Amino acid sequence: MRFALLLVLFGLLSGCAYYPSRHLPDECTTDAECNIGRTCGEMIRCVEGKCDKSATYEIPCSAACTTDAECMPEEPPPDGVSYVCRDGKCVVEYDPEMLDACSTDEDCVKVHAGCPSCRCVDGYEEKAINKNFTEVYLEQLERQCAMAGACAPGPYGVNACTNRPPECRRGRCRVLGQHCNCPMNWDPICAQSHEGGDITFPNQCQVDCLGFDWDYQGRCSCEMACLDPDPVCASNGLTYWCGAEEAMCSGHRVRYPGYCDPACDYCEDTVVDEVPVCGVDFISYLDACYAECHDVSWWHQGECLEGEGDACDAGTSPIPCLSDDLYCLPDDDCPDCPGCACPATCIKLGACRWAADCRRQAGLPHDDCNGRWRCQEHACTWVCD
Repeated sequence: MRFALLLVLFGLLSGCAYYPSRHLPDECTTDAECNIGRTCGEMIRCVEGKCDKSATYEIPCSAACTTDAECMPEEPPPDGVSYVCRDGKCVVEYDPEMLDACSTDEDCVKVHAGCPSCRCVDGYEEKAINKNFTEVYLEQLERQCAMAGACAPGPYGVNACTNRPPECRRGRCRVLGQHCNCPMNWDPICAQSHEGGDITFPNQCQVDCLGFDWDYQGRCSCEMACLDPDPVCASNGLTYWCGAEEAMCSGHRVRYPGYCDPACDYCEDTVVDEVPVCGVDFISYLDACYAECHDVSWWHQGECLEGEGDACDAGTSPIPCLSDDLYCLPDDDCPDCPGCACPATCIKLGACRWAADCRRQAGLPHDDCNGRWRCQEHACTWVCD
């Protein structure tokens, strides 16, 4: 036997025509903390941990009533929804069995599954209902959310919103792939539907369940084409060749710069105190271990400076580097002829791979003694005889 789920549209017994002035707390985590004693009317939002009086929204107050007829809207409600008078207040009731009932895909629409801190953007699964219940469902959800505490982080852990369409499956509205018996892990896949459109799924399991072909290991909207690859190894163990932005777009953290490699995984397990270095490719690495595991030598400790790696010219018409902290170092194959055009690269002043790099940095300051340059810990060091 069907039963009606009573959704009480909250309201003060005296209505919402007047509220005394509110004392706002110094900090907040939910809207409820900014609206103590209020369940309708003008509501104040909790924004970035503070009650923001400039960020308000309106929740209509429940009307007082003595009969059901006084609660009826001007437009007839959809089947399964009724407006009734309960304890002197108008409330909405709907049959829960009809909330997601459907005959065709066109009957279904996607909605938030929970309160503002329990949405797909916060790591929760998406939800589909019958479109005729959208207004009633969302209005009731907004009221509940105004008074609810913050939800715990969702099972996906990151933004889990997708472009999966709602569908009618066995008489119930569902989001495509939701019927699959898949784990709640977020490792998005861009797959091609049987109709030819690209759809983002939370993980490979749903793609395999539906028999779709996948195009890209990430959100469809995150796929990038880059002329100058800047690879990073992401938390899902895959290399994203267009850099950190591409990896993070799909909800993955960057483990280390460069492509994923077992030798670099070793660095991740063994390096305790990371000391960043600037590689000869002028990419900043978290530690020398991460540069060397990619067979990349490095110029100096510390991240690459702004302008380091820029082309310059050490010939008769020199093209200077960006700052005095950089030196225009002639390339290794620079022609040995005074006044000839000499391709060169800007490096940090005093950085080196070997002693020859120090000898080629004319005017590098050193102690007043007879001696020679040595490259020690990738820094030019003058050693007296």
